[in-house]
Amino acid sequence: QGSRTRPDGVVLEWQQIGVTDLLHDPQLPFFVQWGGKSEDHPSLPAPAGIQLEALEICGDRDRISEWLGAPIELALDGVQVIWADADEPGLVAVHIATPHGTVRID
Repeated sequence: QGSRTRPDGVVLEWQQIGVTDLLHDPQLPFFVQWGGKSEDHPSLPAPAGIQLEALEICGDRDRISEWLGAPIELALDGVQVIWADADEPGLVAVHIATPHGTVRID
């Protein structure tokens, strides 16, 4: 569990899910579950038109789907999965759609 206080005094709280598994198997995902009021969600001040477009992942597709309990493409609700070849398993890059084009963060 984690928390921080924004400059306006609102306390943001979250729970990390899957971090322990990630330490032992870096190809597995982890998730952040935000607590508190929906109007305090940290993504709300983000500019309009920004959205997660794709994840580049290096790993065993079957192992990741087994851990999630569903094929990874279904579990990510429309986010494209790009299977990458990399030296080490895990998240390789994130693609974010913006009004000015896609930004790739690696």
